[in-house]
Amino acid sequence: MTKLIVIEGQHGAGKSTQADALATSLRLLHDVDVAVWHHKAPTDAPTPYIAALEYAQQRARLLVWCAREGPDVLVVDRWWHSTEIVGWTRREERIALWRLVSAERAALPTPLLTVLLDADDATLRARIEALVIERLDVPLLDVIVNLQTCPYRNPDPKAANVVLYLETSPGERLETYGPALCHALAHLLAEFELTEEPGTEVWVRSISGAWCLILGPEIKDSTHTPAPAE
Repeated sequence: MTKLIVIEGQHGAGKSTQADALATSLRLLHDVDVAVWHHKAPTDAPTPYIAALEYAQQRARLLVWCAREGPDVLVVDRWWHSTEIVGWTRREERIALWRLVSAERAALPTPLLTVLLDADDATLRARIEALVIERLDVPLLDVIVNLQTCPYRNPDPKAANVVLYLETSPGERLETYGPALCHALAHLLAEFELTEEPGTEVWVRSISGAWCLILGPEIKDSTHTPAPAE
């Protein structure tokens, strides 16, 4: 029977990198019959529950493969634990997510070892920047990510605790991919557990007008984006 090692953690924490490194070490240094398996990120999952269903289907197919030709040790880059954590952050889908977790816990093998990785704010910012660049095809210098936590001593309890603003120039790609990008950023924040009460907001906004970048005494870059026609 295949022994299972799970590498869990947030997006950007290094699950895939560490899973590959562990499998290589077991194979080369300890002569273990080992394989590594990575989940494929869902390409069209409008809600965390639909994404979790896709991950569960991948794990079900993995079980069939292990039963037929599985190695002695299998290293995977997440398990049902991620779905359980997302359930804590998604009140409207919590029951459905936790029911899915219960079904997977009953069907999936218990890991021999589970390793939890963590990531800091700088890693989160880099991950968000990479996602924006990938979706909008813009240069790195055109992407600035600010995560704002409410600074007031006695804030309105109805206000969001964390607000993510993504501001860029208007364009056809933003109009096309803006809503999908907003949802992808929301899911990313949920996996980093930044969506607890009273909530988190994501704003993808286009700003028209003049802009320039000054370094020292010189203007290094500038542009002017007119407002879109009514």
